[in-house]
Amino acid sequence: MRISPILFSLMALVPLTPAVAGESGAPAPRDALRGADCLDPSSARTWDYVSGDELLVDAGRRKYRVHLAEHCTELGHGSVIAFKGDHVSSRVCGNVGEEVRVGRMSCRIERLELIDAEAYREATTGKQGSVSASVSD
Repeated sequence: MRISPILFSLMALVPLTPAVAGESGAPAPRDALRGADCLDPSSARTWDYVSGDELLVDAGRRKYRVHLAEHCTELGHGSVIAFKGDHVSSRVCGNVGEEVRVGRMSCRIERLELIDAEAYREATTGKQGSVSASVSD
């Protein structure tokens, strides 16, 4: 039995298909923080500008890196921010619908992560501002 070169080429690609599909599949699910690990906006002391889509928040014993879903142009110009978190507790965990508000601009939070004090100190070279009370809608 003779296999045509085209069929042979197609058969050679079949084992690679699952590996390639796994790499370009759906995005990983959101890994939101839970419970006491979430940011309580009332305990936030200061924030530091890292970039238009990232900021650091000092909440006393807990420090956070906030990743935004898109570039937030006002973040580099405002000195006061507010958070829109959970409708019940106002905590920010990195869930869908949570936002950082700077002036009149609302910026969706993509992800929130706890960082240690050393990582926070190393990263806080940007602009520092204050955090107002959380905003609820």
